[in-house]
Amino acid sequence: MKLKEFITSRHEIKVVILSLLFLVASLSTAYGWYLFVPIVPHYGRMLATYFPTLFTTGVPLFSFFILWMYWHTKNIANRWKILRIYAIVLVTLMALCIPFHILSIQVSFGWAPLYGVLSPLFPYDQLVLMILYLILGIGVAIYVVRHRDYDFVSVTLPNPMRKRTYVAMAFVSSFTAYFLGLFFEVFFIFDYVDPNWYGMIPVILFNFVPILGFKLYFYYRHIADEDKKQHYYFRSLLIYTITTLVLLTWVIIAVIINPYLFPESLSNFFMLGFAAKVPIGFFVLLILIFVESLVAVIRYCQRYLKKSHEK
Repeated sequence: MKLKEFITSRHEIKVVILSLLFLVASLSTAYGWYLFVPIVPHYGRMLATYFPTLFTTGVPLFSFFILWMYWHTKNIANRWKILRIYAIVLVTLMALCIPFHILSIQVSFGWAPLYGVLSPLFPYDQLVLMILYLILGIGVAIYVVRHRDYDFVSVTLPNPMRKRTYVAMAFVSSFTAYFLGLFFEVFFIFDYVDPNWYGMIPVILFNFVPILGFKLYFYYRHIADEDKKQHYYFRSLLIYTITTLVLLTWVIIAVIINPYLFPESLSNFFMLGFAAKVPIGFFVLLILIFVESLVAVIRYCQRYLKKSHEK
């Protein structure tokens, strides 16, 4: 196998692993969100019972971000530090969550065979996950200790742009993971005989739109040629904006047909919003996706026209 083909195959394997891990992280994030939302209108009641589970549902997303950072860092000393942080956080978090979760099983559920919340195996499925995460953290910690000589390797100079990239990736991946998980969980709570199905479809599809923006951000960073990068950016951003505009128009028409569309048929999709009497989730998604992409298109066109004028 040629070197170029080998590198390409390794890159494809990494993309597949990251994609599968992100899918798991999305479902886990949505699971945690559905567990957290009912706590809000009850003024935090049951928070002490569920907080170990809430932290546990965030581990796949944290693991995705750490793995992405690890594979995008070339310096071996920086990689070692990333694994050290991951091991410390995971072991510490699970060491706290496991005893509290066992205590909550005893106090809140009385060691019932199966309680069931979003999973028929709850709370014991979460206990098994916590133990597995603890084993994973200990394994990574052992690797870090065995290779502690990497700490003496010179690290690369701080790069402000890299830090901004990490922060942006953390925000984009968290935002996308929640809505992608919500998109898949819709199939479990969707009422297929609901008379307002025509208005529910665009709202459900809105949850899938952030993954398109995530793909745009992810692949944009890996295009070396500047002309191809700008062409890809504008084309993708235009498709992204048109898609959100079509879905937004569809929702507006549906609301005009039935002004009670949201309270009648969509309360299960935006539970926190309806707990606060306002569909917060939908409007946050609308503002961050449509308005921001529209502004980006306008700014890109202005820069393009300015460059054309200068030539």
